[in-house]
Amino acid sequence: MLQLGLIGSMEQVEQLLRTWAPLPDINWCGCFCPEQGVNDPTSGVPVYKSYAALTEVSDALCILRSDANPFQWIQQAFRMGKHVFLEYAGLLSLEETEELLSNQLEAGVKCLLGSPELSHPAFLLLRDEVPAFQVMEIDRQVAKLHG
Repeated sequence: MLQLGLIGSMEQVEQLLRTWAPLPDINWCGCFCPEQGVNDPTSGVPVYKSYAALTEVSDALCILRSDANPFQWIQQAFRMGKHVFLEYAGLLSLEETEELLSNQLEAGVKCLLGSPELSHPAFLLLRDEVPAFQVMEIDRQVAKLHG
């Protein structure tokens, strides 16, 4: 079972867990919310006080969109042999991106970029029948209703 750690705001983590949980073969092993400190999530997922502590217990990390540049977090994850799912790469410079690609190959890990909505099970089931933007918009509206 994949041990997946989440990095983002508590609101992002809660929404992702409501939308995706449960997924077969994935254990949401914890989260790190750098901009908010330690809060108890209603989802029951452990909150770690440091990025390093979360990385230790994770096989892979899912870094959600934030105003913080994720470069250092990705570098540390690669050094520890962890895979990374990065929701938004817009804050990375071209030089940082090139360095990450090189380090990823050297570490033998994967770094996937893009919105987690594109990996959502509902989207995967409907992707050939419904344009992606409609599925993502429906998902956002459902999240607003339940959030």
